[in-house]
Amino acid sequence: MFSKYSSWLIQKINNLLTRLNKLLQKLAAVKAIAAKTKQAREAQRKALADALIENNQLKQAAPPVADTPTAAPPVESESTKNVLTATQWLSVISIFVSLAGIYCKREEIKSFLSKKPPQNVDATPKAPPPSPVDVVPKRKGGIPQMD
Repeated sequence: MFSKYSSWLIQKINNLLTRLNKLLQKLAAVKAIAAKTKQAREAQRKALADALIENNQLKQAAPPVADTPTAAPPVESESTKNVLTATQWLSVISIFVSLAGIYCKREEIKSFLSKKPPQNVDATPKAPPPSPVDVVPKRKGGIPQMD
């Protein structure tokens, strides 16, 4: 009775076992990758913690900066304290020249600003609007008749 289906059944079971083996191999590979990733992450965290601890120890062990001798700041005399650079002098001079030019042209600027736009006064009356176009009667729809 089962001999008819036994080869088919054995083939199905073999296919299922092959699939199961492949899935188990994939699962083992994924687990190995996860373990390696976890180890790398833990190593990175440990290295970061060690670096932070070492940095804190160096900060605590470092002598204060105020105790070290420093070079004296450059002494500025009164004559060199308020001197402008060449670029700054040029900027100041250009501002004064611009102000002087505006002062000399003030009369022209006043006359220009006081001018009113010309009034639109025409002696000729406007033409009346054009008459409406003659309306063409609508044609009746349908098939035109032949004459």
